[in-house]
Amino acid sequence: MDAAAIERTKLYLPWLVGKPPDFVLEVASESAADHDVTGKRQLYAEIGVPEYWRFDRSGGDYYGEPLAGDRLVNGIYQPAPLSQEPDGILKGYSPALQLSLCWDPEKGEYLLNLEELIDARERAEADQHTKQVARRAEQAAREQAEARIQELEEELERRNRESCRARRHWPHPCCPSISEYSSRFRLLVVSEVSAYKGLHAHRANAFSGDIISSTEV
Repeated sequence: MDAAAIERTKLYLPWLVGKPPDFVLEVASESAADHDVTGKRQLYAEIGVPEYWRFDRSGGDYYGEPLAGDRLVNGIYQPAPLSQEPDGILKGYSPALQLSLCWDPEKGEYLLNLEELIDARERAEADQHTKQVARRAEQAAREQAEARIQELEEELERRNRESCRARRHWPHPCCPSISEYSSRFRLLVVSEVSAYKGLHAHRANAFSGDIISSTEV
């Protein structure tokens, strides 16, 4: 087989390639449906295509059935056997492809052409990228918020120590312990995350100022 001939012409021409294709699948269209089941079927048999399949994405409006196949036997096409599963899925096995072609009437999922397949793949990749960016941004915001909380906790403890040392007492009943503020700092996580996302920056700043200023009382 001369694969280069296919690349040059972008067509499969048996007299250039050196052999007929092993498998042909026609997808139904209103304009070509009649020719697919008559003229093309006869032509493919004459040039020796071992398998000729037809897929009707309408469910049978053009070909009369959603899926049909022929196998070449002694130069004549014989219908390929099909089976129907209990759930309604129609199947036909292709020896050339070594797999089963299926039609699922419930899902109504059609075979995509090349352009549709590329578009669907690009949209899926773009959606995946958007989700990854959002996850990274959320993680970064959480890490920044946690760092800010740690900073505020350390600042609060430092001010408490300085206040008590000024009175020459540490610890001192007048100085609240860090544990008394832990619940308020935990609540700050939500406020800080919102602030880094640009949603409620004024709330986070006001809350942080309230915590720091409380040590100066």
